Amino acid sequence: MRCLVFLWIAAAVTTFAQSSAPVPASDDFSPAAEINKVLPSWLTFGGQYRARFEGYTGGNFAPNATDDYVLSQLRLNLLIHPTSWLKLFVEGMDARSLAKSPAVPPYQNTWDIRQAYIELGDPEKQPLGLRAGRQELKYGDQRLVGSADWTNTGHLFDAVRGTVHYQGY
Repeated sequence: MRCLVFLWIAAAVTTFAQSSAPVPASDDFSPAAEINKVLPSWLTFGGQYRARFEGYTGGNFAPNATDDYVLSQLRLNLLIHPTSWLKLFVEGMDARSLAKSPAVPPYQNTWDIRQAYIELGDPEKQPLGLRAGRQELKYGDQRLVGSADWTNTGHLFDAVRGTVHYQGY
């Protein structure tokens, strides 16, 4: 029943948004793109907002054990790229759970520095690169080392990462 109510609300909101929202002049419109138009070329602003509904029934095999809640996540970031070999990146995050008790990680982490690192070199274009600070590390299928983006808060690492490229390796 709850699922049907949620689907009905989602359909109503989607229909309202499609019928009443003004159509942007370009398909590439985003608030970050508008902000970046007025910023210098070496400074880039970005962000992301996501929200989702989760719930379950029958927790611990009890007949009336239910838990329904909404997860929201806001990320705002700033990239400073003054030269081709230097990057400074900082990202803040506010992750909240509405109607979830207890509201603890991985559900909630209010206003925290998600990433903050300095990168010397360009690992995609130059043979050497070095990144130090709080950062996402993603290797392979991310089973052992990854950011776990499916959780509301994700995983981060305080690390120093070096890259070396030599003749295609």
